[in-house]
Amino acid sequence: PFLGNILTPYGIGPITLSDVYWERNPLQPPTHTVIWILVEVILLLVAGGWVLRWRRRQETKSESVITDFGLIFSILTFFSSVQAYHYSIFDRYYEPALVGCLIWLSGGKRSLGNSRRVVKFVFAGLILVFAGFSVGGVHDLFAWNHARWSLFQRAVSRGVPISDLDGGYEINGWFAFEEGRPNSSSPGCGLVQPWYCGNRSHKIVMDPNGGGVVEDSEPVQAWIGTYPDLKLLRISR
Repeated sequence: PFLGNILTPYGIGPITLSDVYWERNPLQPPTHTVIWILVEVILLLVAGGWVLRWRRRQETKSESVITDFGLIFSILTFFSSVQAYHYSIFDRYYEPALVGCLIWLSGGKRSLGNSRRVVKFVFAGLILVFAGFSVGGVHDLFAWNHARWSLFQRAVSRGVPISDLDGGYEINGWFAFEEGRPNSSSPGCGLVQPWYCGNRSHKIVMDPNGGGVVEDSEPVQAWIGTYPDLKLLRISR
């Protein structure tokens, strides 16, 4: 059970534009293949570390209270999330289980012997890779949001009503929230989605092929992803 909200195919954080999030348009910003290969290799190494750590524990018959606590805490928090949310689990719900895993793995440092220095360098390298991915991914998240809000501000300055502009979750679900009933003031709305409305005169999109006339565009200055220019469309109704 996994519903991506932090790690996504295009980096970090979901793209909450309606054409990407709800309409699933095929034009989505892919992250470079090399980056995802590195992430996959790191995850495989971590998975292998779990196996080695368990074997050492079985060989040494360690009864460390700390490592046992970490293991039990990790298992209980994982199954608590699955039991509570079933198939609607965001990846951030697994963070308590990750804390337990780190406590459990840290208990194996005494059994490493002479290989402790090598392990330190390996983990330092892994941390640097993940730090680079995290910084780059968050930068891209801010970059496409900056482009979205730039289009929004220019559209409003030209007289486009906020209630008639589909700008995505942060604009329609928060900035222009309508008395607890998102989108209910526009005809043809009131759908079950938190912000989506298919009957507004203007729309900010990544893929302009869904219909409408391009009135404005804004480039996305990304670092690790390949983002198309965001477009402001005027939809014929």
